[in-house]
Amino acid sequence: MKAAAILKAREERGLEIVKLEKAYSMTVISVTVNIPGGNKAHEDYSWIGVLAFNEIRKRLAQNSIIHESFRYSADGPEGFIVSEGKPEELKKIAVNIEESHPLGRLFDIDISGHSRMNNGEKRACFLCGGDANRCRRIKNHSISDLMSEIDSLIEDWDETIIENAVQSVVVAMRKEVDATPKPGLVDQMNNGSHSDMEYVTFIKSIQALKPYFKEMAVSATCWNKSAETLFSALRPIGKKAEEAMLKATGGVNTHRGQIFSLGLAVGAGCYLKRRGEATTDAISAFISEMVRGISYAELKIKTEPSTHGEKMYDAYGVTGIRGEAEKGFKAAFNVGLPAYEEALSSGLDENSAAVKSLVFIMAVLEDSNVYRRGGPNSAAWVKKTASCLMENGMSFKEFPLSQIREFDAEMIRRNISPGGAADMLALAIFVNKFMAS
Repeated sequence: MKAAAILKAREERGLEIVKLEKAYSMTVISVTVNIPGGNKAHEDYSWIGVLAFNEIRKRLAQNSIIHESFRYSADGPEGFIVSEGKPEELKKIAVNIEESHPLGRLFDIDISGHSRMNNGEKRACFLCGGDANRCRRIKNHSISDLMSEIDSLIEDWDETIIENAVQSVVVAMRKEVDATPKPGLVDQMNNGSHSDMEYVTFIKSIQALKPYFKEMAVSATCWNKSAETLFSALRPIGKKAEEAMLKATGGVNTHRGQIFSLGLAVGAGCYLKRRGEATTDAISAFISEMVRGISYAELKIKTEPSTHGEKMYDAYGVTGIRGEAEKGFKAAFNVGLPAYEEALSSGLDENSAAVKSLVFIMAVLEDSNVYRRGGPNSAAWVKKTASCLMENGMSFKEFPLSQIREFDAEMIRRNISPGGAADMLALAIFVNKFMAS
């Protein structure tokens, strides 16, 4: 039955290509996966088709794509692209992807009416490097040996994603705490509006949290279920990370917000990057999908608030980091990240770019930490002051450092700490580093 279903799926794929050729009178690119032993449709490998499809889409000029579609069949994932490009040029792009991408040997990207054989080209075998068609025809290698090699390629691909995510998150956390001056926050100059923590407390916490972010990255990279269930899988790891943080800091909460926000970003980023779908917009949207309904479930139906976030919602209706997550952390993605990247591209150093990004975030964020310290009046004052700084030179290469220091001194005097903005700064830096890796 399985063999018959696979044959039928292949026939239907051929008919789809013919239909598209007739409908558009243009070249059709078909994308499938090169997995032996009838494993193409297995959930452990079907994501490779998504990756291959996205790789060819990225290489094509967007205005050359006339139609695209993607589906799953008994023979595995199938992608179809109708392109205005010349068949010879499209074939060069396809072959380049298959030969240069780390998982390119697992991609089958075909151009209608133009095969490798037309050019006398032969695809290399996974194991021996010889003619793959000949090896397949004479059964030169066992399925188990081929699958072992394929799994090794995938493991290397996954490991690269995981290590890049971990490195990016550690760099982001370190650059956030290093950034100086940060109004009301712990930095290298002072302890801000905090009497229970200092710079070295944050360093200890970052070191303790690294293994847990790696655990999150491992889980997310290999995840093949829904976004909501991924959040459910990551959350227990986050709880363990909080315990490790408190142990390392002697009970001080340095990074609870970042464990949540960066944990979501690591999860979304790794999941999407494995499939070639990672963009800043896609990561933001995926985070939103992961936590859909969390504000209602954890804030709006609570009768006896216990956490700081629950109390701020009960007192002021501020949904805090949960609400920001449901919106895809727009303050980080739409405000902090562009400010950070614009600052770097204009020639500012990393520290100045981080401080600038922080001020931009403070101008727009409904920061529950500020509400907790000073209520709505303080929250309005922080946003107004940050907005004035933006207007008075923050958009230029040389921004008013002395005024930021004055802002810091006044925040300390008022005992206000914009911890939520610091979390969004770390998130913005993470996305910048992760997407560049």
